[in-house]
Amino acid sequence: MNVIELKNVTYARPGMNYPLQDIHLEVRKGELVYLKGESGEGKSTLIDFILGIREPDIGEVKVFGYPPGELKSRFLTGVVLQKISSPIKNSQLSSLIDWIESHYPEAQGKITSIFKDFDFNPLRDEDRKCLLAGGEERLLFIAFAQAGSPQLLIMDEPTTFLHAQDTKDKDSRRTIFRNQIRSFVDQGNTVLLVSQDPDAETFFEPTRTLLLKNGRISGSTENNLSSLATSGTVELENLIDSKKISIFHWIYLLFKHIKFNIEQTFQNDQKYIWLTFIASLLWAICISFAANTGESQDSSSLLTIANAYSFYLALTAANTTGNIIAEERQNEILTKFLKILPLPPIIYLSAKVIASLFITSLLVLMMLVTTLICNVISPSIFPSLSIGLILGTIPYLFLGLALGYLLGKPKSIQIAALMCSLILTIPVFSRSILDVIEITFSTSGQLDLAKLLGEYIAAHSPIYHYIQLILYLGKAPEYDQYIGLHLSWLIWFTLISIFIALWAYWSVSNKEAKA
Repeated sequence: MNVIELKNVTYARPGMNYPLQDIHLEVRKGELVYLKGESGEGKSTLIDFILGIREPDIGEVKVFGYPPGELKSRFLTGVVLQKISSPIKNSQLSSLIDWIESHYPEAQGKITSIFKDFDFNPLRDEDRKCLLAGGEERLLFIAFAQAGSPQLLIMDEPTTFLHAQDTKDKDSRRTIFRNQIRSFVDQGNTVLLVSQDPDAETFFEPTRTLLLKNGRISGSTENNLSSLATSGTVELENLIDSKKISIFHWIYLLFKHIKFNIEQTFQNDQKYIWLTFIASLLWAICISFAANTGESQDSSSLLTIANAYSFYLALTAANTTGNIIAEERQNEILTKFLKILPLPPIIYLSAKVIASLFITSLLVLMMLVTTLICNVISPSIFPSLSIGLILGTIPYLFLGLALGYLLGKPKSIQIAALMCSLILTIPVFSRSILDVIEITFSTSGQLDLAKLLGEYIAAHSPIYHYIQLILYLGKAPEYDQYIGLHLSWLIWFTLISIFIALWAYWSVSNKEAKA
């Protein structure tokens, strides 16, 4: 079994210098393969195939005998990324390092230990909001690639910005990196090096050198294949088994992703968060005042709270999750790492929803505390109302997830979330509208058409069932005594929302893979 295997790979897109045609590539265990070629020949595209970021039009790609997107192959693969246009700030480093290490068992502290090999300590200036220099960023990606102790390293222009000059006192960082790679290969591991550096071949002393030109791989030179005669036939299943992961790792990874998403939201989207909390506070004050002044024998204050809060929280929940997705997808660093790290989609998506649920829960508690202070609700129903308002936002969190992937821009998401909330809320007030129509055009003794139509239309809105859940938990007189029906509707709507979110995620992911 080969470590990397490409068979009959063909790929063509407008703008390419030459389409990739019938590419065959086999990389065995213990090899250091150097793939060279001019800019625009498709070297980075081939790397994307090997990493599972993109799919070829025709052909088969396997890494350690598995499709490249499989977790088993990703746990064994490390990638030194090419230069990324989005700059990395010192203030982001600590959380980014911790986040990347969390994807691998027993990796804590691995990245900082690699920094020490290069006499590099970017965290000492973490409080300064400055950007990393080119060489420092390159060292960062070199360390990230080795965080999971991989057995395959894929390096895309790894020596860019690394100084080549040695001194009498110590080796250059470029030389230290070369020595690391040679030691890595000597231990039986595998390296695929992609570079335009004219000195790369003599500097790294590869096992084989391949040339990608005019869409084809040619010019294979076998230098040291005799030493690989036995190591290349080692059964790679043993390597896969050594990477078995326990359930505790996935729980830990979920927690880390939730924490990272919350930190990123409060750090990178401060304006939106502050505006949301201020708007929620003002909304709670206005609705509490309206509830106090509008209470009558026919309408309790809790009905006003339920109507106003249900609409607002549905809108806010969808906005929150959609913005988290949109902000992340505009961050090139996070987007790239999310495509190459060993991360199950269920953990990735669950973390987004739970992080949004945490932020929404803070809004709910703040709004209810305001309502409590304004003497609209009693302390006895505060806990139950909190639970009901929070649980009722869950389906809208998933809808926001779908909007984040389908639209991608915060402003578009906000408009779409508002439209969705209005569409789902209007049926709730249809009875009041029809009442006015009936009073205007009907005579006494006629069938109460407004009541029948209004109740029928309202019953098909999840907002209506959300409101009834709140009224049930608050023991309001307007509660209609059908809690089983309301819970069933909310569960059904949540399942539909989850389906829409998963469809949006897979549709966008597949579209990007085939781009």
